[in-house]
Amino acid sequence: MIADDTPADARERPPERRGSFVLLAGGSSRRMGRDKARLRIDGVPLLLRVLDAGRRACLEGILVTDRPGRYADLLESRPHPEWPLRAVTDRRPDRGPLAGLEAGLAAASLPLCFVAACDLAYLDPALVTGLLLALSGDVTAAGAKGAGSGPGEPGDAPRAVVPVRGGREQPLCAAYERRAAATATACLDAGASRVDALLDHLSLRRLPEAELEAWLKRPDASSWTLDLDRPAELGEARRRLESGERVSPVPGTVRPESDLSGGNR
Repeated sequence: MIADDTPADARERPPERRGSFVLLAGGSSRRMGRDKARLRIDGVPLLLRVLDAGRRACLEGILVTDRPGRYADLLESRPHPEWPLRAVTDRRPDRGPLAGLEAGLAAASLPLCFVAACDLAYLDPALVTGLLLALSGDVTAAGAKGAGSGPGEPGDAPRAVVPVRGGREQPLCAAYERRAAATATACLDAGASRVDALLDHLSLRRLPEAELEAWLKRPDASSWTLDLDRPAELGEARRRLESGERVSPVPGTVRPESDLSGGNR
């Protein structure tokens, strides 16, 4: 029997609040110069590393790629094959991450979803769990439609909880209601391709670094949102993660004591 290494706080939540884990892995990796999903840290492909963080927090996985079978070879060797995982492709080729997000949310079977890029090398299941809890209404987002009462009503704007690092929203490391797929479709139909366009149409809860770290009770929680764009960042991630070094908070940010009472978009 395979041991269940899912964190206790995730196991104890009802299924509808565990959510779907949507992993976007269809990009061109131009700045890295190599397919980021296949880069290895401590011998593990980045795609499988990020996917495993999602497995430990969510009830199912959705892998979104730009073409069928792109990472079939990696998935054949993934640990814990009993975890439900489906691979889907972008409905609109070459339309960027917004198209991937649309496809992933539409394929999810649960009302709450965590959307992640495949280069989130530091992603921790506690971050996935925490943002899904915030989205589910366990933490009230003051002023946000539908917040504090579970999934919003049909007439409300779909909700999302998005970390903010260095003053910038991190929409590819965030929790969304599944029904935001229809909003993404409308944005794509209007010609948008950036996820930022979607955020403008959601009831959005922004979590700056200090609030995120206070909520999760981890001083390094904001670093879990760091992605890898360039070879130097990959080298640093390998050094830190393979040595077991704790990732430092993002330099230059102020982290006063805080709770989740403010910070809405």
